[in-house]
Amino acid sequence: MANEAENTGEALTVMSTDSLINIANKAEARIEAVKKIKGLSLRVTNYQDWVDQNGKPYLQTSGGEKIARLFGISWTVEEPRTQHDGDEGHYMVTYKGIFTLGNASIECIGTRSSKDGFFKKYEKGTYVDAKYVQGKELSAAAIDIGDVVKSAYTNLIGNGITRLLGIRNLTYDDLAESGIDVSKITKVEYKSKVKTPQSKSAPAQQPAQTEGNIKVRTLITNVTQFECKNKSIKYTVHGDGEAKFSTFDVKMATLAKTFSGTLIEVDITHKPDAYKTIESIDTIPEEGADPKLSKLAEEAAEGLNL
Repeated sequence: MANEAENTGEALTVMSTDSLINIANKAEARIEAVKKIKGLSLRVTNYQDWVDQNGKPYLQTSGGEKIARLFGISWTVEEPRTQHDGDEGHYMVTYKGIFTLGNASIECIGTRSSKDGFFKKYEKGTYVDAKYVQGKELSAAAIDIGDVVKSAYTNLIGNGITRLLGIRNLTYDDLAESGIDVSKITKVEYKSKVKTPQSKSAPAQQPAQTEGNIKVRTLITNVTQFECKNKSIKYTVHGDGEAKFSTFDVKMATLAKTFSGTLIEVDITHKPDAYKTIESIDTIPEEGADPKLSKLAEEAAEGLNL
């Protein structure tokens, strides 16, 4: 009696037990390689290389470049493409790039829309009863297209590197296990721009005392100005949450504006007075990467070519 294979005309291939074991061993080795790659990738970054978006950690360009150097990832990027996004003058910026590691290459895109609340611009605010009142929201034409382009590029770099290494959908537990202080990661909140969240278990960072002055680590969300009765201009630097600092120094205000609306933390040193008069604004030195990671990264990367 003809068997089923003969009746259907299909050829049955029986895989040997040794072949199955070999495939399983290779699959297991790949899993371990991916785990090691994830751990090494996170360890070479710090909290400044991540931002919280919708409750999930999002890799910034600075972190992506560190990981790329660690594993020898290269990429080529096409010119950005801009298209209309709605009827209110908003637009979408799209980048496309090819990311390569060894013999493996993938194509990725990065996008960002000017509709994103983070890019909103407002008219100059005013003081009412000594309280600052934010001005009216401006149209899409007031948004700096350069900011949208840079954000789309960041999105591309993060997508390409994490996809190539198989480390997407990371959690805060993943970051914490690699020694990253997740309580310091900047959180994007579109209603109040940005602020730094505190973990439930981590105490809030206290301002540091510096020779009678006070040093505070913060983001700068806005810089406003107010003309006093004597015609002098008082500048107010708005930090995380309700933090505010003051200066009459136009050079100091200009420096503060360079960080306004970015995701770059700075150290503001101010006098211990009621106005928190600014003495200095300093950038934060980047934490160095462990040189021992390079050798481990090479070993882990070999697992991708099993």
